[in-house]
Amino acid sequence: MTEYRRLNEKDADNWLELRLRALQLNPEAFGDSVEETERFSREELVERISSQSEFPQRFVLGAFEKNILVGVHGFRREPRDKSNHIGYIWGMFVAPEARGHGVGKEMLSNLIADVREIDGIEQLHLWVSTTSPRARGLYTAMGFERVGTEHRAMRIGKSYIDLHQMVLYL
Repeated sequence: MTEYRRLNEKDADNWLELRLRALQLNPEAFGDSVEETERFSREELVERISSQSEFPQRFVLGAFEKNILVGVHGFRREPRDKSNHIGYIWGMFVAPEARGHGVGKEMLSNLIADVREIDGIEQLHLWVSTTSPRARGLYTAMGFERVGTEHRAMRIGKSYIDLHQMVLYL
């Protein structure tokens, strides 16, 4: 059985291990690099995954199977008056051995339910690489719609990656 919950300071090392694995397996799917992530201090790790109820609101949701972190994704909301009705999903990853069992869908469902409880959030935004058809399919199935494409948004070596921006109107 899979347990879903927000990560806390005690989960920092497990999050880092899974994040580095994600960046190694799917570098085209994330804005961070392995090298950047390896440079995080302990404080930066804890800050990155810690939940906050005050602005900027943010949290990281994890999926655990037998107490092992197998999936993560984050949420953040910025404090600016003109854009605080928008939430952002970032860093979604499910370990290969946990894929195909509904973990990603359940994580996303839980995140959407949590965000619906935050006063004033009207829409969720995310970016997904054009090289990730399974992820795009999941987001589309969950009600997200593509609203744009950022061409050459990332560069890995000599290759460029385009990103689709997707939105779920709550």
